[in-house]
Amino acid sequence: MHLPTPDLDIISQVVDNYGDAGIAYRLARSWQLYHPQAVVRVIIDDLLLLSRLCPSIDPQREEQLIQGILYVDRRSKILQALRPAPLVIRLHESTLPDIYADRAHSESQIILVLPGLTAQAWAQAIHGTESLNAHHARTFFFVSGFLPKTGGLLMSTCLPVSPRPVLQDKFVVLFSYEFSAEPLINALANASLTLMVCGERTQAMVRQIQHTPNNLRIVYPHFMSQESFDALLCQSELNFVRGEDSLVQAIGAGKPFLWQIYPQDDLAHLAKLSAFLSILEPYFENPTLFENYRWLTHYYNGLEEGSASRVAESVFVFIENLATIKLSVERFRGAISQHGTLIDRLIELIKTI
Repeated sequence: MHLPTPDLDIISQVVDNYGDAGIAYRLARSWQLYHPQAVVRVIIDDLLLLSRLCPSIDPQREEQLIQGILYVDRRSKILQALRPAPLVIRLHESTLPDIYADRAHSESQIILVLPGLTAQAWAQAIHGTESLNAHHARTFFFVSGFLPKTGGLLMSTCLPVSPRPVLQDKFVVLFSYEFSAEPLINALANASLTLMVCGERTQAMVRQIQHTPNNLRIVYPHFMSQESFDALLCQSELNFVRGEDSLVQAIGAGKPFLWQIYPQDDLAHLAKLSAFLSILEPYFENPTLFENYRWLTHYYNGLEEGSASRVAESVFVFIENLATIKLSVERFRGAISQHGTLIDRLIELIKTI
């Protein structure tokens, strides 16, 4: 389908805090890079949270134009005066605002529904399929994923060419949900690496540990913009990350990483984590090394009750093989990149509709 303009509306309802807001912000910036002439709008229900990722945003203002992107509070009556863009993206299956929905269904050309990122095989069957309805706007599913017939990954295209080093010494990034972190903290003390603890929840968790090793330097940086955090992942030796967006950027950084998936009450996240590990496994040439990686991932996600000695042993193996694991991550990144970025796949799908 040929759209009259490349203008885009992104609809986002925040569930996983910075992850959902961060993906909306990253998608808007990435689309703008491909289409500098486009009117790009982010219609979101948490401008305060988004302002942490983009400090230029004033959460008290219902509508504001920042670096060519219009940010709108989805509860604002301003939406009554906005004409929906030809292309609308419902990020993470967000619903359309009530005062906007009827006009979007009648005036827009395409509405894309983006579920969360998944490595599961069903993504290839659902991606690109149409949800039939009686509206003028045609609705399609667009599934971000790692497999060839999915929507690809939204890797950062906005990193500075030569980011200034955050620290002069080598460091590890820890950005996680709450977990039994003390064994990991103690194990890292023997690695001669500085621990950079990012995010309020992670910092509060680590600070609650009564006895941290004296020989481990722990740094608690101020909250970073999205661009600064992306650069941090590229500079570290090892990244412990959480959620969808940080996983994708950790892969893009090409550094060894461990991923903590967003936990769901119905435990559906366990199948998603297992599917991801299955996709990653072939890029590890040493099966024993991958089994250690799998165990550490399970521990990081609360699926293994790791004793101090077991965690220490696993972390030692991991750190000793960082160079080998880095090669595995780079191979994984290279294979995924061959399928094109999420923006590439978006443009491709629109052309085929």
